[in-house]
Amino acid sequence: MPGTEFFPAWSPDGRWIAFEHLDEGVWLFSPDGAERRFLGEGGAIVWSPDGILGFDRPGGFSLYDPRTGTIAQVPITLGRFPS
Repeated sequence: MPGTEFFPAWSPDGRWIAFEHLDEGVWLFSPDGAERRFLGEGGAIVWSPDGILGFDRPGGFSLYDPRTGTIAQVPITLGRFPS
């Protein structure tokens, strides 16, 4: 659906583009569109310099490593941000 994707962000190595989809959540695409991964409900995406994608999800903040395909939930105390 056109106009439902927001806040695209390139990975530091240029291999991925992460974005938020209005109705679905966080997606990861290769620049040519050949690879795509749905990471789940969430938003507020940010890449770390070492290529880990952070995003807000219901119930907390998550870190996704595209090299291993793993997602780790990070507990956050209201008013603090993980370092």
